[in-house]
This record gives sequence, structure tokens and C-alpha cells, in this order.
Amino acid sequence: MGAVSVPIYTSLAPAEIQYILSDSGAKMIAVSNKTLFEKLATVQSSLPGLRWVLGFDASLMVSQEEIRVPLYLIKEFERLPADLESLDTWNKTITGDRIASLIYT
Repeated sequence: MGAVSVPIYTSLAPAEIQYILSDSGAKMIAVSNKTLFEKLATVQSSLPGLRWVLGFDASLMVSQEEIRVPLYLIKEFERLPADLESLDTWNKTITGDRIASLIYT
């Protein structure tokens, strides 16, 4: 999967969010609320590597025209059939030297 968790706090200024997403090489961002979504919308043009947004709140769909990348709701993924065998196989490949989370302070 190649995913690394990089928390983005809603209290951060848009410029700080842009720096973290750019520096971390983020290709996807999970957005939990409208506050973060609105800040993302103001900096997204300076994030050419950003490919899609995963939203947790249905109210974000109203603002989809504000961003240039596809916006998906977590509910869409919940409907997909779980492939537990593949997940278990992938989980066994995780070693102690893998990054679990990258936190900017």
C-alpha cells in the first residue's frame, strides 16, 4: 500500500498545511471536517502531487467543485467487499523498520 500517516491539525494555518503536504509528498489526504477541507482548497494549487481526497463527512460533497482532484467519501469504500486474505498477507510483510506515522511539530 505504501501509506504513511501524517496528521494535519485543523488549527494549522493554510501555509503550514501546504508545507506539510508538499514536504511529505502526500498523494492523498483524508479530511475529517469542513474546516480542514476549506484550508486545503486554498492551497491545493501548490500541491501538484495531490491525487485525491478522502472525506469523512457528507457535507464535504457540497464543496467538491472547490478542489481540482477527485473527492471520495469513506462511505463509498465501506460498501466494497473486504479482501481479508490480501490484507492479512500484506500485514505479514510489515517489519519493524517501516514508518508508522510522520508527525510535524
